[in-house]
Amino acid sequence: MSLEEETMSLEEETMSLEEELECAMKRAKILTTELLELARANQQSKFDLVEKNMEDIQDYFDSCSHFDCIVQIVEGNANYYDQYIILLKQQIQLQNMTNGEEKDELEKEIKHKKACYQLTNDYCATDEKIHDFVYGEQRRLERALPNQIQSIFNNLTTLYDLRKSDVIDKCISDLYLFVRQQQPFIEHTKDFLDLYYTHYTIPECILDTTEIIRAIKDETTIIQDNICDIMSFLNDGTLSKYQLDELVYNTV
Repeated sequence: MSLEEETMSLEEETMSLEEELECAMKRAKILTTELLELARANQQSKFDLVEKNMEDIQDYFDSCSHFDCIVQIVEGNANYYDQYIILLKQQIQLQNMTNGEEKDELEKEIKHKKACYQLTNDYCATDEKIHDFVYGEQRRLERALPNQIQSIFNNLTTLYDLRKSDVIDKCISDLYLFVRQQQPFIEHTKDFLDLYYTHYTIPECILDTTEIIRAIKDETTIIQDNICDIMSFLNDGTLSKYQLDELVYNTV
């Protein structure tokens, strides 16, 4: 992060959402409309020189290439600020909503967008883009610090918690396998592996086990103590005997 970006980040931390929205809209204008207007004016001046003096033709062609680059930058800036401004408006809307299901859904959407951006620099990243990011960055992962790998994992699990997805699920599982395979070469991976086990493997196992217990209770007359014995036999060691018994007695 550059000094300018750090300064802007610190300024944003002290702003209200309304002030941040106003600032974002100003930046969007500078980095889209005004930037394009300046580039277009420069292009026109180059063209005017060509009409007066054909010796400047190469300079004009060079400026055409530069103008194309500016257009791409402006399009990228416009896409980012469109998403960012919508997010800020949603955050302001969230502040003014009363508690309820609608507020909960909006809060989930905001969290999802933030996790997408932290992972891919795109607030509206699709599962496909997230997939491409994870699988297209294997070499970077090999050079990544443990906290960077953990950050990717945290964002993936946040996305999965907010919106179940087979694509995200596979990304998480494959990231775990990658870290296990690279464990001798990556320092301090134990924390990550423990995090995966605690916050992903166990919760998923609990969900699957609960469904099995519920099905047994619904479809049979087997008493709970015997269901405990059955689940202990099926257990792969992910859950303790105590956890299994608690699930059996608490599942209705």
